Amino acid sequence: MLVIGAEDIQVKFGRRRKEAGPYLIIGRACGYAFDTGMATGPGQRLVVWPPHSLRHQLWYLRPTGVAGEVSIISVANGLAIDATEETADPLPVMSEPNNGLRQRWRLVDSPDGAGYL
Repeated sequence: MLVIGAEDIQVKFGRRRKEAGPYLIIGRACGYAFDTGMATGPGQRLVVWPPHSLRHQLWYLRPTGVAGEVSIISVANGLAIDATEETADPLPVMSEPNNGLRQRWRLVDSPDGAGYL
């Protein structure tokens, strides 16, 4: 489960077409933030790290043109979070934004209303 630090994410509700953010994305179960690990090129793994809110932990939510779906783009390197193909090591990587299926993410309200899944 992820917590995105905003009361209302405009992109989720389709009220504007620009990217929203930047946001710090934190896993509720572990308390760690999505982090680029200072990576600057495509193919690098996304990491989690204790939150510090520097550029490599900040993310934009960019509309994909598909209702309810966004791409998650790094402020630091402009790369998108990309779900890898099903392999033995299916961890997300960072790739050039291409609006592909593996770069589309849905924000679903958490049961307690404190964030998104």
